[in-house]
Formats: sequence, structure tokens, C-alpha cells
Amino acid sequence: MANQDSAEKLSTEILADARRRAEEISLRAKQDSEELLNNAATESDQVKQKILEQARAEAERRSELILATVPVETGRLLAARI
Repeated sequence: MANQDSAEKLSTEILADARRRAEEISLRAKQDSEELLNNAATESDQVKQKILEQARAEAERRSELILATVPVETGRLLAARI
């Protein structure tokens, strides 16, 4: 009988230890995933800002090119009238 009680006690302690370890692993995994999500959000914001800056620069460049053609086009139309 004592042998069975000690086996049950050992089994209970093993299960309790396994539960504690599982909870620790689960908590650590949750913390790691939150950290990864935060890092991904930060990196995403940085990439978004970089892309927006590039798009603005490209829009500025295209605007300048279009505006540079206005005097040429005006001169061409004026010459065509004359």
C-alpha cells in the first residue's frame, strides 16, 4: 500500500512539474511572439516611411519634368499659330 501511495505521489509531483514547465514555456512563447509582433510593426512603419519618401521624391521629379515642358509646348503652339 505504501508503495502505491508513493507511486501516486511521485506521479502527482511529475504531473505538477510538467504543468509548471508547460506554463513557463507557454508564457515565454507568448512574450516572444509579442516581441516579434512589435518588431515587425516597427519595421513595417520604417519601410512604409521609406516607400512614402521615395514616392514623394518621384512625384516631385515628375512634376518638375512636366512643368519644364510647359514653356517648350507654349512656344511650339505659338509658333504653330504664326
